[in-house]
Amino acid sequence: MMRFAYANRFDIPKGIEVLKNHIKWLKENDAYSLRPGSLELLKKGVIYLAGRDKKYRPIIVMNLYRVDLDKTDMQDFIGAIASLCMIVRDHCFVPYFVENWIIIIEVNGLSLWSFPFKLVKEVLNVTGANFQSTLEKLYLMHPSFIISGAWKVIRGWLDPETANKI
Repeated sequence: MMRFAYANRFDIPKGIEVLKNHIKWLKENDAYSLRPGSLELLKKGVIYLAGRDKKYRPIIVMNLYRVDLDKTDMQDFIGAIASLCMIVRDHCFVPYFVENWIIIIEVNGLSLWSFPFKLVKEVLNVTGANFQSTLEKLYLMHPSFIISGAWKVIRGWLDPETANKI
């Protein structure tokens, strides 16, 4: 409960509402069960746990350049990242000492037209709503010049505190 209160700036009614939504999300999505498509994304190395940083925070990597949006169901991608986040939260965090993670989004120069903005927005929405106060830093690796400029648009979708972590 404290994580939800902190994430909502101690607006207790809002924190309780977000917590209720999180519990509903857990029941509806069964985040511990992988869909076949989600498992395939994890096996291909599209999303994986890359170890820890120097402060022992887990590092989650998403290789967006490996995602074929025509063949990949967004719910499979969301399921894969949600399942990995649940595993990391349950098995890699150490209460009080390690309670957040680093996310690296590898884009390898994807163009503005091939960048999966909708997918990234949905991932940020799901992780932001259900894994509150767990993001330490998010790095966008090897973006194209145009995507770097488009960051100003993406930044508007995020909570200001979260946007400063990117």
